[in-house]
Amino acid sequence: MRHMKSTGCSLPSISNLTHKDEYVDIAHHMGQLAGAINRAQFKFEDAVHNAPSAEELAQVTELVKANKTELNQTRALISDLQAEVKRLGSKCDAQQGTIESQLIDLQVKNRKIGDLDAARKIAEYQVKELIASTQSSQKNKEAEVRLAVRRGKKEVADA
Repeated sequence: MRHMKSTGCSLPSISNLTHKDEYVDIAHHMGQLAGAINRAQFKFEDAVHNAPSAEELAQVTELVKANKTELNQTRALISDLQAEVKRLGSKCDAQQGTIESQLIDLQVKNRKIGDLDAARKIAEYQVKELIASTQSSQKNKEAEVRLAVRRGKKEVADA
């Protein structure tokens, strides 16, 4: 493609230059440089346009400070809760020991109650046997007394 130089252009004519290839390379690189500068300028302007305002930055700063304060408070609360959990764990261990001791005491008492209940049943049986034996013995004594009374009456009547 051939470009025509307009009238009044300050650039020298390429056809008359002795270092024509170097001039073309320089012109080509200068064009690329100008394009790169334009792209960089566009990126800079876009970054400036999209950058947060001072007010937005102040809001974010305040939000970060508030979150940091809340984080510190939460950390302190967590520390307190961990200490409370440790204290309650120790208390729970102590209570568990007490409960286990009481359980052993209850088991011993239940065994004693069982033994006493068995002894009571044996004693009741012995009392019933003794009552039955006593009643039988008393009936025998009464029968002997009646027999003795009859013999006595018969002797008195025979005499």
